[in-house]
Amino acid sequence: MAGKKLGGLRLAAYAAPGMPEAMILYCAATVIPGFFTTEVGLSTAFVGMIYLVSRLFDAATDLGIGYLSDRTKSPIGRRKPWLIAGTILSVVAVFYLYHPAETNPGTRYAIATFALYLGWTMAIVPYDAWGAELGSDYATRNRIFTFRAVAYFGGSLLFLVTPLLPGFSGEFDHEILHYSTFLVAGSFILATFIAVVFVPQEDDSLRTATPTLKGMLNTLISNRPLQYYVGLFLLGGVSLGISLALVYIYVNTYLRLEDKFVSILVIYVAANLVAVPFWYWVMRKVEKHKAWAAGWFIQGMAYPPLIFLTPDNPNAFVILASVVFFAGLTYAVTDIVMKSLLSDVIDHDLLKSGENHSASIFAISNLMRKFNVAIGGGFAFMMLSWFNYDPKEEVNSPEAILYGLKFTYLILPAFFSSAGALMLWYFPINRRRHDIILKRLASRAT
Repeated sequence: MAGKKLGGLRLAAYAAPGMPEAMILYCAATVIPGFFTTEVGLSTAFVGMIYLVSRLFDAATDLGIGYLSDRTKSPIGRRKPWLIAGTILSVVAVFYLYHPAETNPGTRYAIATFALYLGWTMAIVPYDAWGAELGSDYATRNRIFTFRAVAYFGGSLLFLVTPLLPGFSGEFDHEILHYSTFLVAGSFILATFIAVVFVPQEDDSLRTATPTLKGMLNTLISNRPLQYYVGLFLLGGVSLGISLALVYIYVNTYLRLEDKFVSILVIYVAANLVAVPFWYWVMRKVEKHKAWAAGWFIQGMAYPPLIFLTPDNPNAFVILASVVFFAGLTYAVTDIVMKSLLSDVIDHDLLKSGENHSASIFAISNLMRKFNVAIGGGFAFMMLSWFNYDPKEEVNSPEAILYGLKFTYLILPAFFSSAGALMLWYFPINRRRHDIILKRLASRAT
């Protein structure tokens, strides 16, 4: 199969766009909204509305882009044209978004935000499907998405450490965004060029039928492994959504480590990157879904002991950093296996439907991630409100801190991640089952 022809250099070439992808995501989600309210002067209501509507638009385009990519026919395959077009649109959007207009900046912010999310979806949904189609056997998939995870974590780390470099302020200000324009745009163009030129197009040896809307609907209704994947992803994703929503409040307003927040993020991502080779080794010894289940469970159990940590502890930063580093080590397996395992689900669908819905199924996964973050974040803030925890207050009641913040941020995600890990442990496609699927696909193609 195609994956067996890919050496380390070609796998690195495929993974290259993952670096600018991570930089764009971190900036768009964590920096840009706050920057336009504090530095540019847009109202929080306007920025919040654009953020919400653009994310809904982003979610709505996932399935459409996936379906169109699955049906695309071109001399360079189904995936490369979309990666090229998405890169171009993303680069243009980055330039305008990172350089706020002096007059009517709100209009530029709105248009550039919508364009950035559309360009990112056009590039990344087909790009993920391309990775699934570069190799089909169990071990090759793990190798492909291990390279992909290294690139993603490397891009995340590069973006986070940029303000900490000599000559910069240590914060994400105008100067950092100006520099990031060229860093992100240049790396995205270069990485896409490398991937398109040096990586073969997807493997079409199975001669699948052209995907149809009816076939995709049947997949959603009848594909049990996909439904199982969505269910466990919902549990683990809500846990992640809660954590993402409250990490800033916990670190900055409760522990009062405002000057250490970026350092905490850097420690977490650095741990992700360091742990990737270890998890790749683990997946050579055990089933990938069981490795993911173990990582998910251990990560969930890492945070509850912090319930005893208080702001007056002189070692608060060291203790928090140690826990965050450990949690980062355990999370690294997720970014490898979630795409590798979903690729196996796609093979099952290919066998049952006779149609290649790779990009559409990856689009469903992306849609679920966005939905989970929204649901988890909304639920987290509802819990804070329910227990009367107010981040703006200097002093909150012990009950509000214990049940509102600590239970919601430190304890509750462990329940969701544990439930997701339990489902993962019994995932219906293992190595043996996948080998049977591949043999049946191969026999049908001859």
